[in-house]
Amino acid sequence: MLKFLTGNKDKISCTLLTFDLWNTESSRLALGKPSPGCKCCGENEFEYLQKNPIEPMVLCGQLAVQLPSIEQFDINAVTATLQEHGSFTQTASLVRGELNEERGENGSPIKMLCFHDGRTIIHGTNDVGRAKAIFQRYVSN
Repeated sequence: MLKFLTGNKDKISCTLLTFDLWNTESSRLALGKPSPGCKCCGENEFEYLQKNPIEPMVLCGQLAVQLPSIEQFDINAVTATLQEHGSFTQTASLVRGELNEERGENGSPIKMLCFHDGRTIIHGTNDVGRAKAIFQRYVSN
């Protein structure tokens, strides 16, 4: 890290060095040179580290859909709106609860989890269209 921060990139070793302090062992793994055609190591595009997914995604085995962030998201206003339609509580980073008027595929109330950055998880359905409609109805009206 010091070599990078001081501008001595040419002195950086292309190896991964690990230490096992418990067993007093170390190992090196040669990483090789960056591949020019690789988006990650060659072009420094880290698409999987981007903040927000572009499309909604079904959360496997959770009966839930995650919706991406929206630009205009006021967690306090969203909490006030959701509390008119169900039982919701807010913390510093999220608002969560369940809706009175919406039932999930298993018959229980739809639950929502809205993060401060606008990401939202709708529990109770695997239907992306329905999750978007619920979000539109209660959050981004």
